Amino acid sequence: MNERYVPVFMVGSSLRCLVVGGGIVAQRKAESLLGAGATITLVSPEVTPRLSALAKRGAIEWEAQKYRRAHLKKATLVVGATNDPAVNERVFLDACKAGLPVNVVDDPAHCTFIVPSVFTKGPIQIAVSTGGAAPMLAAKLRREIEKTISDEHVCLATELRKMRPEIKRLCAPDKERFWRSVGALSVSSFKGKPGRLKQRLRAELRCTAKAKMPIGVRKDRHR
Repeated sequence: MNERYVPVFMVGSSLRCLVVGGGIVAQRKAESLLGAGATITLVSPEVTPRLSALAKRGAIEWEAQKYRRAHLKKATLVVGATNDPAVNERVFLDACKAGLPVNVVDDPAHCTFIVPSVFTKGPIQIAVSTGGAAPMLAAKLRREIEKTISDEHVCLATELRKMRPEIKRLCAPDKERFWRSVGALSVSSFKGKPGRLKQRLRAELRCTAKAKMPIGVRKDRHR
């Protein structure tokens, strides 16, 4: 079945995640979700030393028992990561009946969402998916894209995030002109010069807000 997926970035801190399983795969999924700020409940009679340590310091909640449907009660997202196909299928069916998004690791037929290969650098986050067809290819593509993201891109994204409230106050035509000017910037020309990049963005915003001159045109060109 060739499913089509909706690419969505969810706010990690809004998620209450149930991870069923206690092995290395469950550990990887739990740590990834935890890194995004999600609340994690882990269900498994036994867990890895790393998961046990996370539970002891209160980073995750560990219920040392076999999975039951009642464990879904407080969850908003479910991950099945056991080495028992029968348990994983129960998790999938129960979550579907409860209307909860569910992912059984490495089993696209038992998923209502899949997890892409992700690269994060500062505020920039890039996700690549092959629809579950070839995770290794997704990882390869992600690594290739990762090489194109420089420190200057991170600086650009970070500064634009700070400027967002000011940009939103621009009228629609000015806002469009500003974003066009940003898109036309040669980021590589600011390599090793984050201060100059920030100054250029601020100058572009001031010019747009005051409408003194077309964006991206230097005054000396009018002489």
